[in-house]
Amino acid sequence: MRIALALIAMLALADTGVAAQEVEGELDPDRYIVRDLEDGVLRIDRETGATSICREDADGWACRAVADDREALEDEIARLAEENQTLRLRIDELEERMADADVAEPDVAERRDRDLDLPTDSEIDQVMDTFERMMRRFLGIVRSLKDDFEEERL
Repeated sequence: MRIALALIAMLALADTGVAAQEVEGELDPDRYIVRDLEDGVLRIDRETGATSICREDADGWACRAVADDREALEDEIARLAEENQTLRLRIDELEERMADADVAEPDVAERRDRDLDLPTDSEIDQVMDTFERMMRRFLGIVRSLKDDFEEERL
């Protein structure tokens, strides 16, 4: 798209010649921009943005539309708008089904009690006592290793 716009801008700045003047004579100058090319003229419609290449043949001037990315973009926009509408309808349908099911959420406190099996205070104390004994043993081993290391240094 950018390349096409750059090409159009370059061609618009180019010198106009005899061919462009012939075609311009047949067209509304307020609506069309006409510029010379090597083998014809470039015609740009100011109202629609459509671009055509016009060439003179045995029967007179014939114009052929230049491929335009805009049409592809408009087609994609239309496709996405249709998909968006389809998805919105599906969401509405699912929301209706959820409302019809009338499933009430259980109370949060009730769910917490049912789902979580938390330890009692005595169980927590038992774990902490075990952990404390393990730490004391570990620190005893560290002290013993430290003492052995210091004796070897001397």
